[in-house]
Order: sequence, then structure tokens, then C-alpha cells
Amino acid sequence: MVEIGDIVAKDTSLLKLDTKAEDLEIQSLSAKEDELHAQIALKEKKIIQSQQSYQQQQKMHSFTKSRLERNEKLYKSKTISIRQLDEVRKLYEQEKTTLLNTQHLQESLKAELDILKNTLKQQQLSLEQAQLQRDKANINAPYIAKVASIAVEEGEDVSIGQNLISLIDTMNWDIIAFIPSKWIAYIKQAQDITTINAWTTIADTTIQLQAKNIVPDRQYPQLGQELHLSLQDINDRK
Repeated sequence: MVEIGDIVAKDTSLLKLDTKAEDLEIQSLSAKEDELHAQIALKEKKIIQSQQSYQQQQKMHSFTKSRLERNEKLYKSKTISIRQLDEVRKLYEQEKTTLLNTQHLQESLKAELDILKNTLKQQQLSLEQAQLQRDKANINAPYIAKVASIAVEEGEDVSIGQNLISLIDTMNWDIIAFIPSKWIAYIKQAQDITTINAWTTIADTTIQLQAKNIVPDRQYPQLGQELHLSLQDINDRK
């Protein structure tokens, strides 16, 4: 945990909130996701088995159909009895029914697989959202800054919208300087201005500024202008 007065780099961890609830939720969602993957794998295996069975049944049914057509010719020529013909007809109808049942089973399995896959997508989305929510518990510095204040202590309960920590941006300042009228001609908008040891107690510090705007001084417009500067960079002495 950082302390007041620390200079922190961008993405430095500042505070970490307790994530026990989020961790438990992620653990539960991950377990459900694993279970869905297993169910999908099992369902896909059953579909493959059903397809293979259907192909075998088709071959058998095709053979029985040819046999039936042959027996019908034999019956017409009075080579076989009606009982023999009926036996083949019965077998043909049974195989036809089996084929239809296998088709319906495949359709049912595919529909169940689609439901499982859609459920998995929703589960994965819930898991991603839970992980993002947990990631928000890690509060990092958005830019290079100085820690101005810390409003909470370790183990303290916090609420939504509560101020936890305050930072001072050390890299992006707006500065207003008074410029005598005789110097105005030497400064233009967007011009880069470099100054040494200005507004700092660090020796040999270079400050890079850029002129943003020049307006009449609000108190002494007849004497000079207000120069609005943007602090771009600070290179501290090493």
C-alpha cells in the first residue's frame, strides 16, 4: 500500500479491495463452465454414435428393401409363400421405423447441444463480467502522480462512491504567468517555452511549457498580459 507523499508511476497499485465474494462467485461460475464443457463433449459423442448407427441401419434397410422386392417377384411366380413374404415385409417396416426413430434422436440431440452451447456462452459472459468486477478491486494510478491523501485504512468497510485516495497530477498543470507588455511580441500561441529552476525547489530541473493563450491581465491590463501555460514535462535531476 502506498503512503501520503509517494510519487507513483502510471498503473502502480494504490489500493486493493477485498475480493472474497467475487472469488467465490468466479469459482462457482468456473465449475459450472467446466460441467457444461463436459456435457457438450458427451452430447457430441452421442451424436457421432447416432450418426454411425444410422448409417449402418441404412445399409441394412437397403439390403432388406432389395430382398423384399425380390420376394415379391418370387411370390408372384408362386415360388414362395405369403408367410415368407410377410416376414420380409414386417422386417422392412421395423427397420423403417428404427431409421425414423434414429433421425428423431439425432434431431433431439442436436437441439440439446445447441441449448448447451448457448448456455455455455451465457455462462462465459457471466464469468467475464465477474472477473472484470474483481479486477476493479485493484485500484491503480491512472497517470504519474503524487499521493495527496488516503481516506481509508486497511480492513475498513467502504461504500459505493466513497473517496478512497486522492492524487495530484504532477505532469499536466496549467500555469498563469504575468508577462510585461514589452515581451509579448516574443511569445506566440503553441510556442514551446523552457525554463530552469522555475516553480520548483529541485536544482537543475528543466520544465517544458507550452503557451496556450495570451489575454489582458485582469488587474493591470495596461502593464502586461496573462500568459496561460501548459506544463508538458518535468525531467528531474538524476
